[in-house]
Amino acid sequence: MDPRLMATILNKWWSGIGLLLLYIAFNAYSRIQQWGIFLPGWKFETFTPQATALIAPFLMLPLSAILFYLTKAYFAQGRSSPKLVCAFPKAFNVDLDPALPIAWRYQNLFLFLFFVFPMLAYGHFLREFWEACGEPQSCMKWHGFGVLVTSDFQFHGVTFFPVFQPLAITAVCAGMIALHGFTFYLAHLVNKRAIQEAPNEAHSDRPMNGDSNNKPPTAS
Repeated sequence: MDPRLMATILNKWWSGIGLLLLYIAFNAYSRIQQWGIFLPGWKFETFTPQATALIAPFLMLPLSAILFYLTKAYFAQGRSSPKLVCAFPKAFNVDLDPALPIAWRYQNLFLFLFFVFPMLAYGHFLREFWEACGEPQSCMKWHGFGVLVTSDFQFHGVTFFPVFQPLAITAVCAGMIALHGFTFYLAHLVNKRAIQEAPNEAHSDRPMNGDSNNKPPTAS
């Protein structure tokens, strides 16, 4: 497949998955904080704030994983930029010159919305969950294997599996925070390697999608 077409596809999918992740993270966060401000659609109204903290991380997990995969696939294209943030997929495939400040400001905005804000949300959900468990940590009390086949045990109105679910939500939140953070480290390594291998090309003022309209002169 043509590299430019592949980059365009990755940019669009990356933007769509990032928006969906942001949508769930923001509405869940707003529900827990009871801001009363939601993006249109599902507002977690049928769940208590405590139950939302339990449910949201598991909804965000596959989206975070797909976002990481798309970002990694974009890095595999061997693209780089003088500014690290511009080495990421381009939100909505907007083609900007990385030499201009608006380019990396635009990228910074969507990297915050797609990566940093979900990281903060995962941490907040985890804290809210453990606070809702109370003292002593009733969520970690063993009630026998019967809890796996019954809906009798409830956590703020939703079916809950003691011990297993607390461990799962802790692993999910901690793992996704690490994954989002690792993406930036991976971008640094990929960008550094690409610049070392092709310094002239990496530092050229080319559009953010890695394509340049400036062709070398041909001999007449």
